[in-house]
Amino acid sequence: FCTVYLAPRDYHRVHMPLDGTLRSMTHVPGRLFSVQGATARGIDRLYARNERLVCVFDTAHGPLAVVLVGALLV
Repeated sequence: FCTVYLAPRDYHRVHMPLDGTLRSMTHVPGRLFSVQGATARGIDRLYARNERLVCVFDTAHGPLAVVLVGALLV
C-alpha cells in the first residue's frame, strides 16, 4: 500500500494509479482529526480513526482499492 499526504499548499485531487472502473464505494464513519505532525504523533491510530471512503475499482491487473481519509486543518 501507499500513503500519500497533501500539505496545505498542495491541491486536493484524486489521481488513479491505473485505468479502472469504479465497482463500489463504502463510507467508513469516523472522526476528522487533524493530520498535522503534533496531532498525528499524539493520537494513536489516527488514520484508522478518521472518516474514510473506500473506492474499489476493477482494473486490467485485478481489483484496486483507493482509500480517501478525511481530516481537518490539513
